[in-house]
Amino acid sequence: MCSRSPIPSFATAMTFYPGAQTPAYGNPGYPYGQTPSPPGYYPYGQPPSPPAYYPYVQQQPAPWAYGYPYGQNQSHTPAVSIAGLLRGRIAWLPKDATNIHPNDPLFQSPEFASHRSPFNHPVVLLDYDPITTRVLFRQVTSFGSQGIEEKHKDDLFTRLGYLLIRDAARTSHDNLPDLEVSRPMCKPSYINIRGGVCSIELHHLRYLWQGPQLSAEAVDIMEDHDRRYDQVQEGVRQARQSEPRMDKQQLNALCDRLYHDTFLDDSSA
Repeated sequence: MCSRSPIPSFATAMTFYPGAQTPAYGNPGYPYGQTPSPPGYYPYGQPPSPPAYYPYVQQQPAPWAYGYPYGQNQSHTPAVSIAGLLRGRIAWLPKDATNIHPNDPLFQSPEFASHRSPFNHPVVLLDYDPITTRVLFRQVTSFGSQGIEEKHKDDLFTRLGYLLIRDAARTSHDNLPDLEVSRPMCKPSYINIRGGVCSIELHHLRYLWQGPQLSAEAVDIMEDHDRRYDQVQEGVRQARQSEPRMDKQQLNALCDRLYHDTFLDDSSA
């Protein structure tokens, strides 16, 4: 069995440096006539500085004195979680339900109960659960490139359930905020608030890292709008219970009042 010489410790290296006593020139067996120093030996008799020591400069405390791993310092930025990276990102649903189990919780949502639509569609991601590997999302729609004010001209209740993703070609409707995005969508698009939140396993999504991403402030605005819209929905539900035969004109008048009380009154925030 081969035996290896132990690697010299700092104490050994700082005590004895044969490299300083060995002739450095005149051996024709090596390029340039120079003899390489043996392992663990240092040319010119100069030992290496021990860790966390800096020659010719003021002594600095070692990084682990602050609880940081070696090579890092107090300004080290903590790692971002996967949920943080996914929050606000726009991805695409699978083309269909072929590879999704029929009992998947996704199909408990009314929007997906038919198992046919709205697949092959963009969605905005809200949160991620690393245990179940499921991601929460809301749907994104463009109304076939038609503006929501044209699509739902006489339906304020429906219009309040959508928020515009910021776009140079359109302005936000009904004095509602638009949502800042890292780069423009291919066509004017809206976040569907009224459709609720759904979930799907992360691996089913497509174009996960290629799509744009809403800013953190935009996601906060969306969550605040969701809370306000819930108040409008509850008001409409209670009114319909007391007046089951409420016509569209009465519904719009009710929504207009709830809209002013909920979205235009800062005290509701």
